[in-house]
Amino acid sequence: MRRLYAYLLKRRLIDREVLSTFVRAGLVYEDEKYHNAVFIGKDEHGVVRHAHKRSTSGMGKTFRINVEGSDPRYSFHWNGTSDRLYVFEAPIDLLSFLTLYPKNWQRHSYVALCGVGEQAMLWMLEQAPGIRRPILCLDHDAAGIEATGRLKEILRERGYSETAVLQSIHKDWNEDVKARCGLEAQSAEEHPQLMAAPEVCKRVCAMSTTVKLDRLNNEVPQLIEQYRSHLHWGRFDQAMDCMEQASALAAAACRRELRQLGMAATEDELTKLLCERIRPHRNRGSLKKPLQSARTTVPKCPRLGRCRRAPNPRGEENSGGQMAGSGRRICGRPYPI
Repeated sequence: MRRLYAYLLKRRLIDREVLSTFVRAGLVYEDEKYHNAVFIGKDEHGVVRHAHKRSTSGMGKTFRINVEGSDPRYSFHWNGTSDRLYVFEAPIDLLSFLTLYPKNWQRHSYVALCGVGEQAMLWMLEQAPGIRRPILCLDHDAAGIEATGRLKEILRERGYSETAVLQSIHKDWNEDVKARCGLEAQSAEEHPQLMAAPEVCKRVCAMSTTVKLDRLNNEVPQLIEQYRSHLHWGRFDQAMDCMEQASALAAAACRRELRQLGMAATEDELTKLLCERIRPHRNRGSLKKPLQSARTTVPKCPRLGRCRRAPNPRGEENSGGQMAGSGRRICGRPYPI
């Protein structure tokens, strides 16, 4: 166990008492052949069903893997008695969090997903119906933010309305431990879509005050078709412009409905509402399905024609007289919402 303790205590700065508790419970050990740190997950009967290995050597590339045959439902975890379940990406994140916040930690439940899959989290909740307060503590980077959004939706579908989110100050909880000890720590990474959202949503809401809704059912399908065509041919400026105009029409329709209901929203209030509804984890992969969904949501236009262009606060035109957007691409997609 010498290399295990040296790695986790000296390099990872894990609290000795926290680590020893998991070692005595048979949940952490050092493999004999390669001296890897092994994090164990047991089922409700105490049978080992999951093992996650991580290299302890400072030489070469970091090695970490779930052992073949492991059941993802039973990854590294701790069962407490309170109504809280803290969810992490990796075992070292979990141990780092306990190092930072050791007071009465054994009362609560904790699980390391050994990735971002939801299986272990859901199994913990099934085994302990008394847990009503899941707390997502995933990495403070783009991947962690997307995974957090996806897991929140899964929990909401299962009736967990009190799900909370805790983010580390730096990239992950072990980086926070390093920073507390005065060492250099890797900075957090905000999601690029969320960083761009305030500017884009403000622009869309400003455009929504000038558009006319008399041809809404025709213009939105046309804009979607033009967006698809521009995207196919790599004309990202024009694609961005089409999507912003379609969004502005939708925002204008929303404002009209709110006024009719006696709930008129200001431009700032609508901007805030749009920003809050951005879901980065849904804006991944192919645009084919989202486009098909949008095309079936609104009436299909009889033919693809040149639609009326909404005024654009950016005031930019290309050589063809069409309004052109900034062309900024966000996570492989030209528009964040």
